[in-house]
Amino acid sequence: DKAVEGYQKALGVKPTEAYPQGKIEEARRLKAEQKQLDENYNQFISNADAALGTKDYEAAKSNYEQASALKSDEQYPKDKLAEVIGLIDALAQLDAEYANLIKEGDKTLASKDFEASKVAFEKALGLKKDEQYPKDKLTEIEMLMAAIAKEEAENKAKEEEYQKLISSADELLNSKKYE
Repeated sequence: DKAVEGYQKALGVKPTEAYPQGKIEEARRLKAEQKQLDENYNQFISNADAALGTKDYEAAKSNYEQASALKSDEQYPKDKLAEVIGLIDALAQLDAEYANLIKEGDKTLASKDFEASKVAFEKALGLKKDEQYPKDKLTEIEMLMAAIAKEEAENKAKEEEYQKLISSADELLNSKKYE
C-alpha cells in the first residue's frame, strides 16, 4: 500500500510517465497474489488441523505438505507434518503388531492350543479394542474350552461310575456271590 502511494505521488508529479503506473499495477497484482497465497495456506492448515483432529492422518499429511510448499519458511506445518508422520509410523507399527497377534491366535487355535490362542487374541484386543474379530475368536475359544471341560467332566464321571461298578462286581465275585 505504501509503495502504491509512493508511485501515485510520483505519477502526480509526472502523470504521463509509464513506469510508476506499471509499478502500481505490479504492486496490486503482487498484493492480490499474496492474499491468495495466504488464503490457500490458511485453508490447507485448517484442513490439516481438522483432519488431524479426526485421525485422518493421510489427509492431514497431504495438507501440511501443501501448506509447507506454499510457505516454506513457516515452521508450523513442518512441525505438524513431523508429528503426523510419527503418528502414521506408530499406527503402522500397531497394525503390524495386531496382525502378528491375530496370526498367532489363529495358528494356535488351529492347533487347539486354546490358552496360547486366548492370550494372543486378548493382546490383539488390547491393541484395538473396537475390532470384532478377536472378540469373536475369544467367544469361540471360551465355547470350545467349555465344551472340552464338560466332556472331560462327563468322561471322569463315567470312569468313576465304571470303576465303582467294577469294584462292586469284583467284591461280589471274591465273596462268591454269583447271583
